[in-house]
Amino acid sequence: MNKKIIAMAAPALLLLLCFTGPSTATGISTNGVEGDFRFIPIRGGNRVAMITEYIGKEREVVIPSQLQGLRVTVIGSRAFANKRLTGVIIPNTVVRIESEAFAENQLTNVIIPNSVWDIRPDAFAGNQLAFLSVAAYPKNGGTITPYTPSGRPGYPVNTQIAITATAAEGFRFVGWDGRPGLEIANPDSASTIVTLSMDGGVSANFRPIPPTPGSRFNPSISYSSLTDPRDGQTYRTVRIGGKTWMAENLNYTTNNSRCYEDEDSNCEIYGRLYTLDAAQRACPAGWTLPEREDWLNLIQAVGGRWDERDYSYSVAGGKLKSKIGWGTGGGTDVFGFSALPGGSRGWWEESGNFNGIGSRGNWWGGGTGYIISDNENVRYPDFSDGQDKRHFPYSSLSVRCVQK
Repeated sequence: MNKKIIAMAAPALLLLLCFTGPSTATGISTNGVEGDFRFIPIRGGNRVAMITEYIGKEREVVIPSQLQGLRVTVIGSRAFANKRLTGVIIPNTVVRIESEAFAENQLTNVIIPNSVWDIRPDAFAGNQLAFLSVAAYPKNGGTITPYTPSGRPGYPVNTQIAITATAAEGFRFVGWDGRPGLEIANPDSASTIVTLSMDGGVSANFRPIPPTPGSRFNPSISYSSLTDPRDGQTYRTVRIGGKTWMAENLNYTTNNSRCYEDEDSNCEIYGRLYTLDAAQRACPAGWTLPEREDWLNLIQAVGGRWDERDYSYSVAGGKLKSKIGWGTGGGTDVFGFSALPGGSRGWWEESGNFNGIGSRGNWWGGGTGYIISDNENVRYPDFSDGQDKRHFPYSSLSVRCVQK
């Protein structure tokens, strides 16, 4: 089985478990035996052991969590290989399964506990099993069953599995995405059937429930307003750091501007997405696309602090975000900027795909983009060397105009 379905363990955990040779500090011989299992203590571990060989005859095996007082944390390479096994229960003390540990058996039933972080290549090779990996995007958007604390089950090949996505408070389910190895009966239904022909993965996609018009704004702020004479649309404005900003995204139709996924309803909430060339000419008379200095002034006015390690301004994102529309990641909006996660088109890629609505907002400024995501930061990509400017023809971002 390909280990890609399990996340790699944290470096500290791997160092703890790394086998550097046998130890006799426990008083146990180098190759211990208890019942049907040979094992070896792991040097440097806190009374932990690795099973090195199964010597029993049973084809349905329950692996013990302890051997002679040592916690079983590792299943060694080929420890259970070619034993004609049909079923295995792995204890929740195990964190690592070495390569070919269960290879060349007849397994049709395996439960891998959630304690396992590292499964090495071909650990289950030569069995009639397929493993289902599931994920929620974003992680706090909801939950998926049958991904339960009981573990990650291995299913017989071509098994049909019922899966259900349940949105968290403030989110809605929008569809399934499947990786190679499975077929999804109805990708648009929160409850559907997947068929595993090999190891495969599926992700449930959630989005924050969009705010209703007007509800995104801070009722404690005294907003002003701007009416665009070109189409009659009215926008709220707010003064921050000595500058007057639009308190919502521009929604003026120009060439090279689009609604997210070409849905008019998204424009009504998040405004339009503009190419850089279109954005530079999109603001109404008396207003302009903000320069880099305008954004830095805004960020510093709300208390943003530069973080060189993350190449972002901490704190500012949380203060600029609307309280709603971000799922569980809303901000305080104490200054009335009321930023929403309108996503982008073609950000960092040439395909021109839409991405990020509900989890990330992207705005043009000074020839580059400023990003507010579901944390407290404002990110500022560095395009100074010109390398990433190749993405500009494919990128469409939101626009906030600032008064001249």
